[in-house]
Amino acid sequence: MNRRRLLLLGAQALVIAPAWADAPTSLTEGYGLLVDTTRCVGCQACEVACADAHDLPRPEVSPYTDRPVRGPGRPTRSVTAGAPTVVQRYHSRGGPVWAKKSCMHCLDPACVAACPAAAMVRASSGAVLHHPERCVRCHRCAQACPFDAVRFSAAGGTVSKCDLCHDRATRDQPPACAEICPQGAVSFGRRSALLELARSRMAASPGRYQERILGRREVGGTGVLVVSGVPFAALAYPSTLGATPAQAFTAAAGDAPSGIAASLAWAVGAALIPLLLFRMQRAPRPEQGP
Repeated sequence: MNRRRLLLLGAQALVIAPAWADAPTSLTEGYGLLVDTTRCVGCQACEVACADAHDLPRPEVSPYTDRPVRGPGRPTRSVTAGAPTVVQRYHSRGGPVWAKKSCMHCLDPACVAACPAAAMVRASSGAVLHHPERCVRCHRCAQACPFDAVRFSAAGGTVSKCDLCHDRATRDQPPACAEICPQGAVSFGRRSALLELARSRMAASPGRYQERILGRREVGGTGVLVVSGVPFAALAYPSTLGATPAQAFTAAAGDAPSGIAASLAWAVGAALIPLLLFRMQRAPRPEQGP
């Protein structure tokens, strides 16, 4: 990054400094989703509802039996700039398994720590949001995401990610994906209530689920929780993430920045994100219990 670019980032941070009032007052009591892959049938209704709610092109919806299965841990489709929510199909011994993939809405988001312009924030609702009017198009947020759920479009110079239908949540409406799911594979609510729901399903159906709730502790916890009947590695979820939040490894974590010096610190911290994520992945794995 050259001197001119660095000064530009510093000036940008000065302009948007008041935006740090958006910072949440509680990390654990935000809203989120519970994704139950044992209930997903791959209908892709959540994808269509997401596209309609965000004025995006509708995905091509066709029977997944017409799509190739690429083997364990290899999804047939991925999150893109124009599709922040996708249903991926995986192969397992018992047949195909589907998993809804989108932003995990981390409690201490790496993308927020990486952004030098405060374009990424975690709202008090628990949603991790992108503010395009602040974005300087460095796409460090996409590089920092441990779940590969933030997308940068080089053609349009824009960042795209799931926003948990934040505008609907403020009106006490569930996200479009949770509202439309015909199988109850996507549930919306307070994170604490979703954890209890996951535990109750696991207790009611011994042997149906893996003895783990993905997102309970990984990278400090996530707003989107996942339960599965097959190992999470088979669904291409990162299997070596520790419990330490990515923000804890950056100089950017902590109080709101102010002035050019703080903005420079943000930029330097963001540049170290790839190395810090590698270190984080080598940290001890979280406990495997629910």
